[in-house]
Amino acid sequence: MQYGLKSNTYSRIFLKILEKDMTLLALANNQNLSETFNLGKGNVLNSKFAIAFLT
Repeated sequence: MQYGLKSNTYSRIFLKILEKDMTLLALANNQNLSETFNLGKGNVLNSKFAIAFLT
């Protein structure tokens, strides 16, 4: 998992599952992809976008 955040500007989330050859790349022009889910603490399972992708 990789995430990016610049408060009040943009955010992104990048997930790659090698075993299933799947990739999620989401970009936003606000902080809601990362900051809302507290991804800076390292738990991708806090993200509703990641959960939807993984299930």
